[in-house]
Amino acid sequence: MKAILSESAPDGRTVAERGDILVLSAHGLKPAAEICAAAVAVDPFLRLARREAENAGLQAFANATTSPLQQLRRRITRYLHKAGVRVIDRSPLDVFMEHFSRRMKANDEWRKRTTEYSFEFPPGATWIVFTDVLPHAVVQGGIALEQTVIVPRECMAE
Repeated sequence: MKAILSESAPDGRTVAERGDILVLSAHGLKPAAEICAAAVAVDPFLRLARREAENAGLQAFANATTSPLQQLRRRITRYLHKAGVRVIDRSPLDVFMEHFSRRMKANDEWRKRTTEYSFEFPPGATWIVFTDVLPHAVVQGGIALEQTVIVPRECMAE
């Protein structure tokens, strides 16, 4: 998923920077189990970000985007990518989102005061999630065939 979030388009912007949406489709492959997968989701990302992003250091990540060192690193990464070297140009948004995700998972205090919604999927079930809209984690099972699709912003209704 990191590579998808960070993948640059010809204009140099990443999926998240263009406003595209990531849709994950998964199909459970654990036929003998009662539960193929159990997932936990929390409040939609926008509501969560309004409440928690500042405490997670959003301002520090935002300030780092304009540092000369960060700009040089991204420029070098883009040149290497154009030269055929397999490197990932991770956008500042992608870096923050990965940090934010790890922070949510590791912060027991935050998890105690956040509403979690549990979902159990039987064997053979297929589920779909907008991964950049709904923070979630698979907490049991996890043997599934997954496909992530990028839905370009221009294909979405207003």
